[in-house]
Amino acid sequence: MFATASQIAINTPARFSLTSFVQTVALWAGRSSQRRVLAALTVDELKDVGIDQAAAVTEAAKPFWAA
Repeated sequence: MFATASQIAINTPARFSLTSFVQTVALWAGRSSQRRVLAALTVDELKDVGIDQAAAVTEAAKPFWAA
């Protein structure tokens, strides 16, 4: 027996919800903010947290949607 479209819609969870959308936007905003802060750190501050300048530049250059 084949399932009808309405049965499939009822039994299939929504791929996107408002909650997941808001969580994703918040994650992206956090990444963007953290990368701006990272880009503003001095070489001495980077050394204090154990990050070399090349790694900081690479991370800061990533777009907000990239992990």
